[in-house]
Amino acid sequence: MAGLLIENGILLTVNSSNDVFSKGYLFIQADLIIAVAEGIAPDTIRNQASEIIDAAGQIVMPGLVNSHVHLFQTLIRGLSDNRPLIPWLEEVAFPIYEKMEPEHIFTAVQMGIMENIRGGATSVIDNFTVRQSPEGYDAVFRAAKKTGIRYKMARGYSDTGYPDSLMETGDEIITSTQRLQATWCSQPDSRLRIDFSPNVIWSTTEDTLSRIAQLSQEWGIGIHIHTAEDDIENSMCLERNGVRQVAWLHQMGVLGPRTQLAHGIWINEEEIELIAESETVVVHNPVSNMFLATGICPAAAMEKAGVRVALGSDGQAVNNGQEMMDVLKWASNLQKAHTLDATVLPPEQVIQMACMNGAHAFGLPGQIGSLEPGKKADIILIDLDSSRLAMPCLSVPSLLVNLASSNDVATTIVGGKILMRDKEILVLNEDQLQREFTEIRAALINQ
Repeated sequence: MAGLLIENGILLTVNSSNDVFSKGYLFIQADLIIAVAEGIAPDTIRNQASEIIDAAGQIVMPGLVNSHVHLFQTLIRGLSDNRPLIPWLEEVAFPIYEKMEPEHIFTAVQMGIMENIRGGATSVIDNFTVRQSPEGYDAVFRAAKKTGIRYKMARGYSDTGYPDSLMETGDEIITSTQRLQATWCSQPDSRLRIDFSPNVIWSTTEDTLSRIAQLSQEWGIGIHIHTAEDDIENSMCLERNGVRQVAWLHQMGVLGPRTQLAHGIWINEEEIELIAESETVVVHNPVSNMFLATGICPAAAMEKAGVRVALGSDGQAVNNGQEMMDVLKWASNLQKAHTLDATVLPPEQVIQMACMNGAHAFGLPGQIGSLEPGKKADIILIDLDSSRLAMPCLSVPSLLVNLASSNDVATTIVGGKILMRDKEILVLNEDQLQREFTEIRAALINQ
């Protein structure tokens, strides 16, 4: 079987030993990594390669996992300045969400995926929170399938607390999720996955949450929920349920290895223990938390307590960018400022959060997140040909976290397929997509 050989690069494996090979090779057949090693590829491998990429002057590493993003929010980016979370939702987001049609969603999601590919993300957990017709949900999956990215829809829902036009019944939520799973995610080795996603604590009834907690176990899918993003949410939960959010989720049987808590800012030590014991993943979104002034996730304390903390860009409405490579630096330095400790979250740990912890959030820890034989060939190449990244350096992880940016991502590969080569997107007509996107955005905003 013919394969793809990547050679002469600096290999950042993110394996259990955090091996870094100053000059190594990686061999891919079909969608799998077959070999990863230091030095020069032997002839037995070179002779099987139908294509060779010379990665001299580049870092070769696992693709990043964007563990919390709202791809459709490309349509409302730049509209949330100087608004706290709840007023932004009520005054800006909801009115536009109600106008979105399937064709709008199809274009917006493609645009968001393209930006993730450019930013070094090979996998995304897309928290799709807009109630849509069946065609609208299918449009999201069509866009994900077209682009080649590894994609999981956190299929958002609200059955209380939202405008009537954005709410569904529990039966509708479950039936829709089951249909989407059967239609798009049931093929062996599919790149497409789905999770349940109550939008926020105050937008789900106890009955529906209880039902999906049970079904997630039966169907083998996860639960993705905004949690403790704002302390107001804890007050709401206390008033309604008599306990804070994490305790309520624990009571409802939601916490567990398949569950991702997005944000996790207003969380105390007891709640961190609950999260760690249940092996629940927390997704830290440093840029949006700063943008909305919602607070700082105690990510360093969580990691120390044994919580797997993954990283997300959040949506463009509250970030104005989806570039995961840039999130690494924000995640690292925000914790240093928060703890007044320059030693917390060293670069190697931040990279683990973006790769292996992201793989746990995605539900594929044995298949993505590191460069190891038998894992999926989800790989990015970082170009070091700039004054900022001039080699040699003392630490490749430090160079990556503290100096690299999304503009330095040169090549993005998912499942052995090259989606971007030398900074050129291969799976989409970028110019045409941008024209369509601009027209749709203008029409939505001006309605």
